[in-house]
Amino acid sequence: MTQQLVKAQTFAVTFLSPVHIGTEEQLSHHDFLCENTRLIRFRINPILERMNEGQLERFVEEGLEGVKEWIRRLELWQSARLYEASVPRPPRPFRESLRPFIADPLFRPYLPGTEIKGAIRTAIAWWLLRQLPNLRELQQRVGKRQHNNRIDERDRRQAGQWLERGLLGDDPNHDLLRGLRVQDSNPVAPARLRVFPVLVAVRTNRGLQWLQSPRSKNQPSQYTDDHQRAIANFCECVDERVQGV
Repeated sequence: MTQQLVKAQTFAVTFLSPVHIGTEEQLSHHDFLCENTRLIRFRINPILERMNEGQLERFVEEGLEGVKEWIRRLELWQSARLYEASVPRPPRPFRESLRPFIADPLFRPYLPGTEIKGAIRTAIAWWLLRQLPNLRELQQRVGKRQHNNRIDERDRRQAGQWLERGLLGDDPNHDLLRGLRVQDSNPVAPARLRVFPVLVAVRTNRGLQWLQSPRSKNQPSQYTDDHQRAIANFCECVDERVQGV
């Protein structure tokens, strides 16, 4: 009698808050339009294929805004549209971009299996922590690096490393979850994406402030108390309103 070594199961994912899983890509005003409080993202290739030389020049200089009325007169306004989402304000040209959610070749967002497994590891680690009778030793070692069973200097960048290794094993390739294989989720329609501006808060000598402009070669970082003046990273997200992932 042979023992079954692989067991496949299917689960549904529920989002507790908006989630962004991005790539290194950043979109600009050549990829989307803003009308009042609505952001519209387009597929660019079918639009480029229909442009003449003059329209292409305006597109290069001004982005989609320069050819908006031309696109509106064509069926491209609907056929090339990926989604439309509400935003509190449009991204500032050349200063703020849109970070896309990871997607398949059809622009459909999905959850990579590695990200899902990371969430599972965190949930299991949290459950194991709650079973421990005494957290004092763990609390003393949080933020320190473990290497070859030795505790090295404090390293704030690796704050949770000792905890994870102590609970699940020293090596992610040979720990308790080595046998768990998580596939990518099913993709969902691009229309299920939402766009959220993400601000950076910094504690300064004036208290908590928003980042207004990052440091450049000759200028230090600038901060503001007004969140409307703060610089934002606009991110495509899926959230609790998205079902079927």
